[in-house]
Formats: sequence, structure tokens, C-alpha cells
Amino acid sequence: METKKATSFEVKVGVGRKFAFSLGELAQNLSNGLVAVFFMMFCTEVAGIHAGVVGTLLLLGRVWDMINDTLVGSWTDRTRSKLGRYRPWLLWFNVPLFVSTILMFWAHPEWSVMAKTIWIVVLYFIWCFMYTCVNIPHTAMVAVMSASGAERASISGWKMMFTNIGTIFGGAATMPIVMRLGGENAAKGWLNTVTLYSIVGIVLVFICVAVCKEVVKPKDDQGKMPILKGVALALKNKYFVLLVIGAAILGMLNLGRATSQTYLFMYVIGDMNAMSVYAIVTGIGGMIGAFTLPFFANLLKSKGKVICYGSFLGAVFLLIQYFCSNSLNVGFWISGFLSYICFWLALAGTVAATGDTADYALLSTGVRQEGLYGAYWSFMHKAGIAIGSAEVGWMLAATNYVANAPEQPAEVINGIKMIYFILPIILSVVVGIVFLFYKLDYKKHEEILEEQKAKGLMQKD
Repeated sequence: METKKATSFEVKVGVGRKFAFSLGELAQNLSNGLVAVFFMMFCTEVAGIHAGVVGTLLLLGRVWDMINDTLVGSWTDRTRSKLGRYRPWLLWFNVPLFVSTILMFWAHPEWSVMAKTIWIVVLYFIWCFMYTCVNIPHTAMVAVMSASGAERASISGWKMMFTNIGTIFGGAATMPIVMRLGGENAAKGWLNTVTLYSIVGIVLVFICVAVCKEVVKPKDDQGKMPILKGVALALKNKYFVLLVIGAAILGMLNLGRATSQTYLFMYVIGDMNAMSVYAIVTGIGGMIGAFTLPFFANLLKSKGKVICYGSFLGAVFLLIQYFCSNSLNVGFWISGFLSYICFWLALAGTVAATGDTADYALLSTGVRQEGLYGAYWSFMHKAGIAIGSAEVGWMLAATNYVANAPEQPAEVINGIKMIYFILPIILSVVVGIVFLFYKLDYKKHEEILEEQKAKGLMQKD
């Protein structure tokens, strides 16, 4: 039996490098995870800023991201160095990212509300840019560590698994660490905790840069694509458009739930200790979903089908959890666990497929744009995250939420359930429908790689 020969750009990536690459993801999650899950609560409960203001800030931050994501994505594609195109950015912006994170969680309780609001607004915009300068190139590295679709799926699985490790740790350990390091002084506890996380994060990113390697590189004679032209070409790529739509909706779905989760356990369920356990359970579910992406993608020979089926199944499990949400019963825990497997399987699929869509576009443009593609994936995902987080703030403001109150009115309780259950069910069904039209499967991607090889469009170390 004849064995199919791998194309010249298919590169196996060892477990050690996948692990090191994933440490970079874990490091980012020590910063972004704090912002995604705890920033709203920190601002309303510790810094004393109105929930509606914070919700609007999160949305405006995405407008800013639309600008800086595009710029950073284009700049990274143009970067040339001995470290490659993307690793230098992790090296340059590692420390600034975590310094801005520390400053953003510095509460200044003695300041006026106006002064604290200005402080948070300015630092949040700075943090958004610094996070982009680390996140965009790190995401783009999935496509340049190997050209193999299967290897990209595996790398993305590792990446998203470590996102969930960070989520588990953050959800289970952050509040206890804050109380331990701050005692009765919540502002001190948050500052000390974020400083500790940031020191660890800086070390992890440096490990990622030192161990990982970019092996898929552009040919030296490839010209510099103007930013606007690159964006226009990306938007003509039908598969990439479907991909970023999915990334945006999944971001809105996951972060709307993550941001409202604290309020769900605080005011609907009334058991914050259970939230720590739930964070571990669902985080493990997310890890399983991300890590099994290569298995299901290889089984179905398509990342698009994985995203589609994962989204539909996630909606089913979330609907079951909604009907089990009157108490912390077995159905609530199991359905929540299974829904996280499905949603993170789908999200990891969108990360893994980004490089494939860039390969699809390479044949028509002759220029690799992993950075720009990664930037637009990141922007759309963060836009979804912002809307998901902002909707929680708007809902709290619209339903007469009172910070630190022992009980909340019925309209607040209903609003929390709407954000945590009903809207995500609708959104996950939409994602499933969208990816019924995604036809860039493994067979088509292999054909693209062979055509690249025939046309001499790529070079490899």
C-alpha cells in the first residue's frame, strides 16, 4: 500500500514546543482572564464606578481594537528579524502588557469617582493596545509553526486547553488570593494579586519566545501589502468571513456567560463557594473540548464541521441547564460541563482554521497575511467579548441593580438568567447555521498546499 507523502511545508511540532507555545497563552489569560471575568465586578464593587459606564467602556474598547488590531496585524506581517515575524512582538510588549494590567487594577479608593473613572478609561485603552501587541502575533504563530492542517489543529487545541487552565485557576483561586493578600482591604488585595499574576505571566511569555520557532516563512521577494488592500482582500475570502463571524458570536456567547456568572452565583443561586467549584468543572470541560479538537477534526476531516456540530450540541446542553437552574442539582452541573466542552471545541476550531483560510487566500494574492488574519480573528472575537461583557453592564443598569445589596429585584434576576442562558442558546444555533456553509475541509486544504508547492509560493527553514 502506497503511503501518501507529506507536502514540503508540513512540519511536525514536538510536544515540548506545543507546551511552550501554550505557556504564552496561559500568560495572556492571566491578564485577559482577569479583565474578562473580574473587571466589571472590580469596577463596580471595588473601584466604585457605575456599571453602565463600565459596559460602555468595554464596547468603546472594541472600537479602539478595530483600529489597533488592523495596524498591529499588518505591522507584524511586515516584520523581518532573526526571530521571525511574530516572536519579536511578544518579546517587546510582554512587560508593558503586564505593567498596564497592574495599573488598571489599582483601585485608588481615596480618589473621587470622576478621577477613578478617568484613570480606568485611560488605562483600559492602553491595556487594549498592549494586549493586541502580544495576542495578535501569538495567534498568528499557529499558522507559521507548521503548514499541516492537522498540526495546526493540535497546536490550537493545546493553546485553548491552556486558556481553560488559566480560567480554572482564575475562577477558583483569584478571589481567595485577593482576600488572602488584602484581608479587609479589597483594593490592596486586588493590586497584590494582579502583581503576582503579572510576574508569573512575564516569565511564561519569555519561555514561549525562547522555545518556539517560526518555520513557515514568506518568500523574500514578497511585496508589502498596503493595509487597506490587505483588509479588502481578506473580506473577499468567503471562508475567512464565516470564520470571523463565528469567532465574534462565540466570544459574545462565552464572555456574556463568564461576566454574568459571578452575578448568577451571587444573587440567583446564592452560593459563591459553589462558583469556585463550578469554575473548575466547566474549566475542565473547556480543556477537554479544546484538547479533543484534533481528534474530532481528523475524524470528520473538517474543522468547519466540528465548529458546526459543537455549536448545535452546546445549545442543546445549555437548554437542559436552563431547565435545571432552579437549584444546584446534578443536571445543572452535567449540562454545564458538557456545554463548555462543545463551545470550547468550536472556539478552538476557529483558531485552528485561521491559518487554513490564509493559505486559501495566498493562491490569489501571492502574499501571506497570517498577522492580519489573526488580527481580524482577534478583533472580531474581542468585539464579541466586549458586547457580551457590555450587555451585562447594560442589563444591570437597566434592571435597577444595586451594588453590594443582599438581594436584587426580580427584574435583575430575570435579566441575569436571560444573559446566561437564553441569549447564548440563540447565538450558538446561529453559529451552527453559519458553519453549514464552511467547505474548506482537509481534502481542499491539502490541494491548496500542493498548489502552493507547485507555484513556489513558500519557503521553509
